Amino acid sequence: MASYVAVLPNDVLSPSSSNSSMSFLRLPHPRTGIPSLFLPYTPTTSDAKGKSKETGSGILEVHSISPTNQRSWFLDDGADEVIENGSLLLMTPIDPAFLLLPVLIASMPKDGTQGTFRPPDDLFEDSLEKYIRSTASIIDSKDPSSEVNVADLRTFGEMECVKLALRRICEVKEITPEITVLRPSQSQLITYLCSKVARLTASTKSSTLDNSPTILRSLAKDGLLEDGKEELLKLGRTRAACDLISQFVPPPLYKDLLDTYDFTALDTYLTSIQPPPIPEDAGKPKKKTKGSNDKNDDNDTGKKRKATKESTGVEKLKKVNTKGMAKLSSFFQAKGKGDVNNYANRLQRITPGKACAGGSASDPLFGNKPLCLECTRKYISILMQDVTNAPHGSHAAVLVAREYAPASKGFACLAIFEDFVRFDVHRA
Repeated sequence: MASYVAVLPNDVLSPSSSNSSMSFLRLPHPRTGIPSLFLPYTPTTSDAKGKSKETGSGILEVHSISPTNQRSWFLDDGADEVIENGSLLLMTPIDPAFLLLPVLIASMPKDGTQGTFRPPDDLFEDSLEKYIRSTASIIDSKDPSSEVNVADLRTFGEMECVKLALRRICEVKEITPEITVLRPSQSQLITYLCSKVARLTASTKSSTLDNSPTILRSLAKDGLLEDGKEELLKLGRTRAACDLISQFVPPPLYKDLLDTYDFTALDTYLTSIQPPPIPEDAGKPKKKTKGSNDKNDDNDTGKKRKATKESTGVEKLKKVNTKGMAKLSSFFQAKGKGDVNNYANRLQRITPGKACAGGSASDPLFGNKPLCLECTRKYISILMQDVTNAPHGSHAAVLVAREYAPASKGFACLAIFEDFVRFDVHRA
């Protein structure tokens, strides 16, 4: 037999004979109509001498909390027992009137007319038959758990707490002191639920709303706990109580319960404190139209950027003297031959003068025309400027000297040029 770890009232574990014979019942849940487990039990109280005394009957709703991963319980009760099933069962008392709602609503006339008065046993049996017929079409034959156990419903109807709850949610008429007849009524259901709301919203030490951190945080988040919002706080507490009751009533009945209260002021206030909705196209790029002026947009952007205060580091960089420094783009230029060609293009701007006719050196850049000393100095001055600024200037200057002024052809003033190259190489 499988074992479980459960949290339940002490009354269930009392040694009374009535509790020892109780078994679980599969009843329709009042909100969803899905068959769920409930456990009948007999509450007990202690008198002045410490003796326990039974006080009618009650019923517990069974909740199962299952972990996402497979786990087990290790019980240190002297026997070092291990419970393979790691789920936790919580058994909490529930008002049997809630469990009667699905059955009674099925017996109410759909045209809004009032039904007839009947004895409690006849009323429950007739309502049970109508409920079974109304749910026959939604039962899944492949899932036995979706079928309501009629025997459990009849056992539930025979409980003393159920007979008392039937009187609270139906219209009651006493024919004689021994004969009492009942009639289901929508207005009586709403009146009973409103009494539940009033009990929940009452400010007492044992109040559910005052002892619930979740509800108090929700009210504080909406600013209803601030001074001067007492009326809004009452409406907020009332709605919170209705939300709690909604877990145990069918959705149509919950809607009818909300309609009995006027939450207009509360809804208006909650709407006013909500942040404005984000447009759907807020994250999309702005489309440019034919008539839009890009220059104006750039100017506007520039103005906004100018208005932005720059950091201290940027201000210091502006004061640095950048004269003679290479540009950032120069670091991405090709090495070697590419720099040689750049120097060659600069040298082509030198036009040999008439004095060059008597020179003894020649250069292919000038069509093998002779270069004089003056032209060679111009040659060197331009190269000096390029070598100083270019990142690979020293290496490129040597390549120019070798390709455009080979030693085999001779070069007037070549020694001057080579001295400059050696100086620049050592300096770098």
